[in-house]
Amino acid sequence: MAGGTSGFDMINSTKNNRNLRSGRTKMSDNPYNQTKRDFPKRNPGNCTELIEERFDRKAEGDKLTVTIYVGLTFLIGVFFYMLMVGF
Repeated sequence: MAGGTSGFDMINSTKNNRNLRSGRTKMSDNPYNQTKRDFPKRNPGNCTELIEERFDRKAEGDKLTVTIYVGLTFLIGVFFYMLMVGF
């Protein structure tokens, strides 16, 4: 009978996963669950501030990316110029 231990290992793995899963928190404890009725506590003005902050961080990241590309292009250009002209 071939594969007897692999079947046994699969059964043990399934049991171990089931035991791990039972120790986790349930979906009712999730703070991001939308079924909770705490909507009056939320501040709609806060959402616009968060959105603006996200766009500001995105703009800063874009500026940094462009700066890095320009700097690397300049360094590569200087390197090839030195190779062509010589030291």
